[in-house]
Order: sequence, then C-alpha cells, then structure tokens
Amino acid sequence: MAVPFRSMEEITDRMHSSVCIFEGDPVYITGSVELDPAGVLKPGFVKLPFDVPAHGGMMRPRGLQNILVTDPGWSVKDFNLGYLNDDHNEIPRVLYVTRMPVRGLGYKAGLTESNLTGFDRHLSFFTALAGQNFKNMLLNKYPSYQVAHARVLIKGGTIAFDKQLAVEQSEDIFHLYYRDRKIASSLTGEAYKVNRQHIYLKELLVEKRIRIIEA
Repeated sequence: MAVPFRSMEEITDRMHSSVCIFEGDPVYITGSVELDPAGVLKPGFVKLPFDVPAHGGMMRPRGLQNILVTDPGWSVKDFNLGYLNDDHNEIPRVLYVTRMPVRGLGYKAGLTESNLTGFDRHLSFFTALAGQNFKNMLLNKYPSYQVAHARVLIKGGTIAFDKQLAVEQSEDIFHLYYRDRKIASSLTGEAYKVNRQHIYLKELLVEKRIRIIEA
C-alpha cells in the first residue's frame, strides 16, 4: 500500500529515522526527501542491514534510494516482533523486543529507538540495524530448533528458533523459553518436560519437532 502521508512535515514527523517495509524488505528512512516533477514526495531509505562506523557517530547510508510515497511497495503496518538473536559476543544470547504504544507528537509509523523495548547497553537499536539478525527477526527467519540446540550445546548461551521461542543451555541443563518465560527443561535437549502451567504450549512445541515427556 502507499504511504498515508503526503506533506513534508508528515513524512518527517512520522517516518524519519524509523524502520518501515518496502517491497517486503525492512528499510531505514533517512532525512533525505526529494520531489518528483509532479511534486510528489520521495522519502529516502537504505535497506537493512547497513554500515555503521566502528567508532560510533553518524551512520553511513550506502545505497540510498528515494521512492514515491504513492508507490504500492510501501508498508507501514505494525510489525510482529519477538526474539532477536545477538551473536556479537562468543556466547550467544537473545533479546525480547516489543513495541511500546506511543501516541501524539511522538508517534512514528515505523520502528524507532524510542518506541521499542528490549535493547540494552550491549546491543543498541542502531547497532542492531547493522546486523543481519534484526532483519531476520522482522522477516521471521530463524534457525530450526535442531540447529539452535546444536549451537548452544557447543557454546552455551541462548538462541531463538522462533519469534516467541528460545533454547538455553545453562549449567548443563537445557531450558525452553516462550515470550521470555521459562516453560520447559531437559537434561539433554532431546526431550522436555513442560511446566504444568504451560502445558497449553505442547502443540506449538511439537510443531517445532520438539519431543515432549509426558508427566
């Protein structure tokens, strides 16, 4: 669908410095806005992931494009967020990312540093934009449980294999998490005993080819 904003002020207020979707790909909206000969606005964006200087500071938007706001490739629909894999360090971990309801002057159509929760001092919003895992989260691309289990078996830590599911190895015990809540445990990671209060998730786990131990 086309962008529902038509004035320079609206685009600046509602889209600038946010992540939207264009033709199915996450893009970061820059401050560059052009006008076509007919006077239609063309917001500028770069596709994710993109380059961020190692020393911080200003981002370097390579591959800048300007596309008409009337182009049907735009999408400012809400995003289905969840687990973000963070492999910047030797031991993998996850962040559970959610969007805060922001209204009024602070509202942005896309995702921004100010309307997302879950980031911390080890992984900021802008650092995440430079990594493939943030894009993978938005596009719902995760390793299978079997791949995630094999990785934590070697390295330890936590890896998400779904927007809402992650596996952790801690002190030689494997745990499954659903929306940041521990729901099951296993000595090997090959079969899990699900906590009684989360037994309703059994079908979802079976869909992920995870074997469940009946109580």
